[in-house]
Amino acid sequence: MGVSISQAESAWSALAQEQEDGHGYKTIPLLIDEFQVHAGVKFPERSPSVLISFNQADPSSDYQIRDLRGLSLEITKLKGSDARWLCVTKQPNGEFALFKLIAKDLLDTISNLTEVSPDHCFQRVFQRVRTWIDFLRLEKRGMSQNAQVGLFGELMVIQGLKVLGMSSREVASAWVGPSRALHDFEFLASSLEVKTSLNNEKMIYVDSPEQLQPMGKPKLLLGFVELTLDESGQTLPELLEKCLEDLQDDPIAVSDFETQILKTDFYALEACEYKQRYTSADVAYFEVTDDFPRLKRENLPSEILSVRYQTSLKHSGDLIISPEIALQALRGG
Repeated sequence: MGVSISQAESAWSALAQEQEDGHGYKTIPLLIDEFQVHAGVKFPERSPSVLISFNQADPSSDYQIRDLRGLSLEITKLKGSDARWLCVTKQPNGEFALFKLIAKDLLDTISNLTEVSPDHCFQRVFQRVRTWIDFLRLEKRGMSQNAQVGLFGELMVIQGLKVLGMSSREVASAWVGPSRALHDFEFLASSLEVKTSLNNEKMIYVDSPEQLQPMGKPKLLLGFVELTLDESGQTLPELLEKCLEDLQDDPIAVSDFETQILKTDFYALEACEYKQRYTSADVAYFEVTDDFPRLKRENLPSEILSVRYQTSLKHSGDLIISPEIALQALRGG
């Protein structure tokens, strides 16, 4: 199963030249399998489209959108086909570059899902479309430096866990930080919160007492990443691309990873706009126990409803555990 954006562009170009006075879609198949993908042009507007067939129950009304940042989404039927089709179409007022980016992402997602059932493939594609809808509905202003530093730290942890021998799917499916989860990684046995410090401060910000407290898991680990601004280091886009390379052995992991990235403001800026370069020491892992410097909810007066605080790790070196022990704890060993 494989289809490329260049194939779609060729189809759009050919279809746009056709004489057509009616309404609806004219399409060229890009993939004919249990899972069908067509490139199309919607007339009379002559707007390029990507059409994906499915046999499951109709998605929610969120997939019927007339105009979202110059794009439309609809569920329809095509002449001569009993299947329902999810259609993503560029509106006349839309930017082709944005439409092409989304079309390429959907085609790449489908091409990567070579070893899954059609039903699973449908679910993945609809999840991807849902994430793009959420992304387009947000007002994107770009990432603050704090947000960039935080994402850089989480990506460093992903790289580090891969080096330790964790599988691509295991680490990518556990990463939930961009989904605004309480902890950045949720493994079957333990949670992992990542904190990143810039310029050797060894100081971390904690958003709530619960953030450094095991919640529904036997153990909570903290991964601490120290970054330094360094012209010889990596930019955030370079590290992200390296993580993607490391996950390429598992298409499901790539899909999970890219879905999380879409939930950040990363794509609000062009790659060339991320100018800061960072180097990092190895990730330091702590098991958050009673000796760890933190506030506990049970020790706070009930009148304290929320609190954000700083804590220093300068004197907590004896609480560090080895990466191997951290890996064992995350896997439940």
